[in-house]
Amino acid sequence: LGIMHLNGYATAKNIQLSNQYLSEATRLSHAKAPYYLANNLLEQNNIPEALVLYKKSAEYGFVKAQNIMGELFYEGKYLPKDLTQAIYYYEQAASKGDVSAKDKLGQINIATSQAEQDKKTKISQQVRDTSGQQQGSK
Repeated sequence: LGIMHLNGYATAKNIQLSNQYLSEATRLSHAKAPYYLANNLLEQNNIPEALVLYKKSAEYGFVKAQNIMGELFYEGKYLPKDLTQAIYYYEQAASKGDVSAKDKLGQINIATSQAEQDKKTKISQQVRDTSGQQQGSK
């Protein structure tokens, strides 16, 4: 009923009533309800409560919420940027076969590998520069 009132399916669109139904479904541990309620709250700029609900829905195993949590941690949007947490949530969604989470994990792997290679290249360059300076001073 919460989603029906949210989208106006077979009833008038009513966000307040949607929130009431979704709150009750969340209380009853329905996996999708906290996700949809969080979306409503985010639109109302109630970010702290929305984050709690996204996390709850992700913990219940709802793939969309797991992806949102991964994205929020990866982007550092509303939450501190945390690659470890982002990977955790993306892996949860990917383990359920979610293609977008698998894609994001691939992108993270490529970016991390490139960053590691860049770091190694920079260290090598510093070693060469230091070595060249030492030879020049002899």
